[in-house]
Amino acid sequence: MRNSVSMSEQERDGEKHAERVALAVLGKIKEIDRDAIVQSVTPSEVFAKNGGVVVRITPGNASGPKICQQVRAAWPLTTAVCVECSLSGDTVVQVFVPEQKEMKENAFGVAKEMSRVVRILGSLIRLCAISLVVVLLSSVLSHGR
Repeated sequence: MRNSVSMSEQERDGEKHAERVALAVLGKIKEIDRDAIVQSVTPSEVFAKNGGVVVRITPGNASGPKICQQVRAAWPLTTAVCVECSLSGDTVVQVFVPEQKEMKENAFGVAKEMSRVVRILGSLIRLCAISLVVVLLSSVLSHGR
């Protein structure tokens, strides 16, 4: 009994998450294309368990690739792709949003990688500063003789 209650809560959380995601994605896209329309918001077969969704958007005025670029810049933990129908030439933007747990794991992975990059850059800056001091010191000493 307890699992069924928990499961329905998870499903509700997933639906709420899907709705929030769809509204946020549409809001960002409307910044560059006021005529864009959300075609559908559906659980993805890959992400379906805890709220992963696929948002399908039909662009109005802006190009699909421009919209994909905007979505990727705003939400780097999602996947945005442009799909063009070869028969009609219509473009649809699909945004795959993973479940919240997976998104958190991905965010921690990105943060961990960024902290490593920051440490490496810090080391390079210290090395450059030490090199500059050595060059300046040797210049001052060579002029003093």
